Amino acid sequence: MPMPVVVGCMAEEVQRVTGNPTGVSIATSESGNYNNSVYSTDTTGGQTILLTTGASTSPSIISANYDTAYGLVATSGAYILCWLRATDGLSYSTTGAINSSSLSNGCYVTWTANSYPISQDNTIQSHSNSGIGHFTINHGGGRNGYLTPNVNDTVAIKINGYATNRNGQTNATQVIYTYTWV
Repeated sequence: MPMPVVVGCMAEEVQRVTGNPTGVSIATSESGNYNNSVYSTDTTGGQTILLTTGASTSPSIISANYDTAYGLVATSGAYILCWLRATDGLSYSTTGAINSSSLSNGCYVTWTANSYPISQDNTIQSHSNSGIGHFTINHGGGRNGYLTPNVNDTVAIKINGYATNRNGQTNATQVIYTYTWV
């Protein structure tokens, strides 16, 4: 007796993205914590003066503490770390740059971009590629030692990001992160 044969097919549900990425923002982590913000860690590894949480986009740097930590060295600096949040994104980019600075005593600031800021997760810390990059404050000086920023001096970092998919690109709201000496 012949056996009945059952012929069938299975359908796989494919999620189709019909628009640009949504919910694109620069934040301190994948979820929770602070949206439209970043945080920073000190480039020296041993100091915490430039360590920030992202709770505010205007962190205060206590001038006396800064002078104690960095008054005898030529430079200080911090890594800028963040997460690019996005729904339906396939590729990502986050960049930083100096937006403005007002530094006294011959001090000036420079920006060094990370070689690989093309991930959603730019919170990784390593000596060669931390976050999206870092800023360096170069202290003024002369024969009597180094001069550091004064009270009310500022350094502002601008952070931009975007996510793309096959339908297009969505930009995050730019974050301006301003350090002020108090």
